[in-house]
Amino acid sequence: MTFMKGSRCELRVLKAEDAFTFTRAVNAGLTTEHLFTGSIPMRDADYAARWEAERKAGDILFAVDADGKFIGTCGLHSHRDIYRSWEARFLIFDPEVVGKGIGKEVVKMLTDYCFNRLNSNKCWLGCSADNLRAVKCYLDCGYRLEGTLRQEIYYRGRYHDALRMSVLRSEWEDLQRMQKEVAAEELLQEQMRQAQLLQGMCQEERQGIQKKIDGDVSK
Repeated sequence: MTFMKGSRCELRVLKAEDAFTFTRAVNAGLTTEHLFTGSIPMRDADYAARWEAERKAGDILFAVDADGKFIGTCGLHSHRDIYRSWEARFLIFDPEVVGKGIGKEVVKMLTDYCFNRLNSNKCWLGCSADNLRAVKCYLDCGYRLEGTLRQEIYYRGRYHDALRMSVLRSEWEDLQRMQKEVAAEELLQEQMRQAQLLQGMCQEERQGIQKKIDGDVSK
């Protein structure tokens, strides 16, 4: 059942039966190189049990579907009630949809849910410093760099830095307000362009009619 719906994808409850597809994608490692986990092969039952344990701990888990296909996961973890903060995690594991804007839409939907449905003050995340596509996506969505965790993760035979990024509620609200203002300005500009185009068409039509009248009179 769909919980949140965007233009490119939708978020629904992550189910135990999703572990089959998820396990094969993660074990194949096609889009999971920069994960903080995944170094050890896992079974379907292992992931299903992990998801259930995370739910019992208060985490919120979603499956990401696009065109009816399960393509990724996202969720909010490590809730700190006093400080009203959550850790966001994202994974698009289907290589066929990478680079199509779905990841950015997922980040925006989950972040907005964090602030406007859960009344949070801060949403933070961690990612590999080498995952430039993800870093750009988070920056485009309003996240800011908090710091670098040196040699935090290990893959391809060496250690890599990780980045800590976050966005505050006030920053998210400012960003949404700015985007609405930009969208309104773009809409106004488009309406003016259409009006000018229509005016030009009407002028051409009037000129055509006048020429026809002048031609009839001369006869």
